[in-house]
Amino acid sequence: RVHVAEPGVEMPGPAHASAGGDRLLCVGAVTPHKGHDVLVAALGELSDVPWSCAVAGALDVAPGFVEGLCREARRHGIAARLRFLGPLSEADLTSA
Repeated sequence: RVHVAEPGVEMPGPAHASAGGDRLLCVGAVTPHKGHDVLVAALGELSDVPWSCAVAGALDVAPGFVEGLCREARRHGIAARLRFLGPLSEADLTSA
């Protein structure tokens, strides 16, 4: 048997893209199992493409992991384009 568990909150519609399509927003607590390391590695491969990425979510769950991501971003030369913002309200997410 399969049971579908519907989300407990109403899901928002798709976000609007920036005019240039060069702004990324990643929302979720920064922890090892969420793939932020994969994101940083992938963005490190895009040094010749204009982009910026804001990461919104708890940074205190796995602080050593966050520090490692920052080191990797510096190693790839993308630290200035990747911002770890911490938790944001819904209103602040809209402007991130």
